[in-house]
Amino acid sequence: MLTDYLHLLRYWKKKYAPETENDPLDDRFVEACQMKCPIEHLCDVFIFGSTVQRTAAVRELWGSGRIKRLKEYVERKRREEMELGKQRKCRNDLAI
Repeated sequence: MLTDYLHLLRYWKKKYAPETENDPLDDRFVEACQMKCPIEHLCDVFIFGSTVQRTAAVRELWGSGRIKRLKEYVERKRREEMELGKQRKCRNDLAI
């Protein structure tokens, strides 16, 4: 689940980056900038951390319900991205 969120953040950071310094910041870009490093760190804990570190991370994430909320959030945001993609395609098709 963490890697799913990380992939979404990387996509947002690229897709919604402002084109000029005067462009308003998209909320998804801001979230990607703020959350990418903490999520990368958590992924590193699960890949490179000791058994104690991994166990502590699992207890914290499951015990607090964060993983469940993150799963629901990522699924919702993916659906939104898919819907936006369909709307853009429809607009592009109409413009032709």
